[in-house]
Amino acid sequence: MSARRSSIVLITLTVVLAALAAVVRFVVAPGLTELPGDTDLTVRYAGRATMLDDEALRSGDTAHAVRSGIPVTVDRSPARRRTPSTESAGRGRHRRTRPPSNPRGAR
Repeated sequence: MSARRSSIVLITLTVVLAALAAVVRFVVAPGLTELPGDTDLTVRYAGRATMLDDEALRSGDTAHAVRSGIPVTVDRSPARRRTPSTESAGRGRHRRTRPPSNPRGAR
């Protein structure tokens, strides 16, 4: 009888933990991973890079095709996402929008 009771306890515990994991994954985590809209996370990187020289490659000069020590700066800021709460203020639910149409008509 004790083996059967322990099996029932372990199965019940497994179901409860799986349900808690689903709640954390689909309810708690999405709300905690979004940053406020006024957060500024712009980052500036600066340094030197090694790059291929297009002109040297086009002319066939493979000996001078790689240039090193080129000064590089990169400004990176995250893309702003519209959330359902800000996009559908006053409406009952979030409305999906269509992506922009392709001007060339290609898919």
